[in-house]
Amino acid sequence: VWGRKGANKYLLDQVRKRLSFTETIVAVRKMHERWPDARAILVEDKANGTAIIDSLRNEIAGIIPVEPEGGKVARANAIQPQIEAGNVYLPDYKQNPWVEDFIEEFACATPEGGGSFWDQIDAASQALVRLNRPIIRPALRHGLIAGRGTRSLTFGRGIGNNERRKNK
Repeated sequence: VWGRKGANKYLLDQVRKRLSFTETIVAVRKMHERWPDARAILVEDKANGTAIIDSLRNEIAGIIPVEPEGGKVARANAIQPQIEAGNVYLPDYKQNPWVEDFIEEFACATPEGGGSFWDQIDAASQALVRLNRPIIRPALRHGLIAGRGTRSLTFGRGIGNNERRKNK
């Protein structure tokens, strides 16, 4: 679980275990109960991730399938400036012993390492890239205010007058 305040990003919580499909479903539900205000739950749309998305998307709001862009090294390099600038914060390691493993994984990651132990780096890169995007208000931008009907929006595609006419 990651949070953002201004330019700063905060790792708040995580589960670090090898889990079966069923155990992952339980872990996602528990994390959702602990962090009910989380707006987005990013799930890699590969392997068990696809089945987890299908199983939980109608139960838990905000589950978003993600396809990682680029290789592991490219994704790590994409978040490097945020880390270097001091905009990424970790919880107190005394209360969260998993923080030491998180730091160790980042410290040991090299392109030559093959990326076999980059699970936390992959998760962090997905979260930090997502949190670095500007916040937009598509419902307000397109005049979709509560009580005026519902429409489904796709980010990156505005609903112009011509498109509305085609859909009627």
